[in-house]
Amino acid sequence: MKGGLYWVYTTCPLEGEFAGKAREELSIDEFHQNLGHVSHERARMLVKKELVDGVDLDMASNES
Repeated sequence: MKGGLYWVYTTCPLEGEFAGKAREELSIDEFHQNLGHVSHERARMLVKKELVDGVDLDMASNES
């Protein structure tokens, strides 16, 4: 464990398959909370510029 993350060692590198691979649609508030309360504007920018993977942001959602 390093910085709260675990390193998984394998002798056979994974090629496009992941256990529990799933996409999740989040509201802007949920995504904002998951990112440690970064601004809503920055959270949207991360998705628009494809700097995050595995998250579908509901762009129609509004911050509360």
